[in-house]
Amino acid sequence: MAKQPNFLLGNGHRLTSPVRVTKMPGEKLAPYPFSEARDRLIGQISAAATDFRDLPDLACPDDYAVGIITLHPEYTAKSYFPVALLREARMEAIGSRPAKVTPVKWGKKAPPEESPTTELFVAARRTDFTDLAQSLPNWNESHPGAKELFEVEAFRAPKHEDRVQTISERRDAPLLEIVLHTNGMPKPRRILEAFEAYADSLDLEPDLDRRFEVGGLCFFPLRAHRSQISGLSHFSFLRTIREMPRLRPLRPFVRSAARSRAFSVSLPTTPPLDPQLRAAVFDGGLATEADLTPFANAHEANGIGAAVPEYVEHGTAVTSALLFGPLHKGMDPPHPMVASIIPVSWMTNPEQDTTSQATRTFSSTIH
Repeated sequence: MAKQPNFLLGNGHRLTSPVRVTKMPGEKLAPYPFSEARDRLIGQISAAATDFRDLPDLACPDDYAVGIITLHPEYTAKSYFPVALLREARMEAIGSRPAKVTPVKWGKKAPPEESPTTELFVAARRTDFTDLAQSLPNWNESHPGAKELFEVEAFRAPKHEDRVQTISERRDAPLLEIVLHTNGMPKPRRILEAFEAYADSLDLEPDLDRRFEVGGLCFFPLRAHRSQISGLSHFSFLRTIREMPRLRPLRPFVRSAARSRAFSVSLPTTPPLDPQLRAAVFDGGLATEADLTPFANAHEANGIGAAVPEYVEHGTAVTSALLFGPLHKGMDPPHPMVASIIPVSWMTNPEQDTTSQATRTFSSTIH
């Protein structure tokens, strides 16, 4: 069988044109020469190592602590990540967050100004931080990781303000959300064990049964007196202490104008679209005079106060809307969208902490 012929393009060289390849820009001008970058960090790392040594032993699981590296604003790209420096210092990056910093110097001609950067959380043994502080004065430019020293603008041990957010709750013992780093050491499970022991030393009981973990962080509730928060903030793998977020209570707006006139409807007897689908409505409850029992079963969270008529009316309307959609006079409601609605009453007393109870009611009922 004959092969497919190959065609030649005559005078193809006439279709070409010179291509000018621009040279890649050279390396950035380092903001600090090696000796200055090294000398700047010697004092900072020494101070941080001292702070780590002063921490209670119970606050440092297996003698590990967490420091904060502030990267120079010109070296926040992934390609500049100081891998060699961290390896030589026996540090492991366990998280990051955005920040702003005004560097002492930079490679631009204009004076330094406040710029966005990244803060790295790094974990290491307390002895490793001490060893780095002692060995750093002997580093030269050929030392492993030395070429990345100028990428670090600052190094410090976390302070109270790094970890504790403003708490607006007026109670003496507010409900807090604790956020811990859960990696950075050979046995990560030791972090939770150590925190539980450290909290116990402060007469606190973290609710670890309700924890959830995501992206190297662990979140769980803890109730503590305000006087105990400062001591709690010393735990080395603590990322944040903040007020426990709440579901925002919906307070319906009661119109002063005349409301739409009510009209009677006949509830449908047809089956729902999906007989297996169930839903929950977190609102003001369900009016007893609304005969929705074939489709909805009302539940109240533990410890909730007396019903507020406007809230109950709003909860009933929301439940009806979820079941049938908009209603029109003279037209029968359509068949329900779901098989069962569970109106969970949690907003009748906004002053009480009922969000968690309502959530538990929902969890135990929906399953």
